[in-house]
Amino acid sequence: MIALPGYIDKDAWSGFEEMRKSIKKPLTDRARMLILYELQRMKDAGHDPNRCLDQSTLNCWQDIWVPREKEITAAASSDYEKTQAYMREQEAHRKGIRRVS
Repeated sequence: MIALPGYIDKDAWSGFEEMRKSIKKPLTDRARMLILYELQRMKDAGHDPNRCLDQSTLNCWQDIWVPREKEITAAASSDYEKTQAYMREQEAHRKGIRRVS
């Protein structure tokens, strides 16, 4: 095992290593050093190296990449109202209450 730099979260690193083992692509010591080198380069470019590891773990990627930014938008109020109506209908159905239209 190699020593991790202080800026690398141990959980993020172990999660990445676990994922690599689960996809039958375990890291060699050389690969660990290369990944750490890339994480340092990403950190120097202003990216969070732990997000890089977590993104790769989440997507089962063998390599690490600069984090993708996902746009999260609020649902339109009509979508929210439709969802709420659907949820009420499902709850009523679950309780055995029939809705009369």
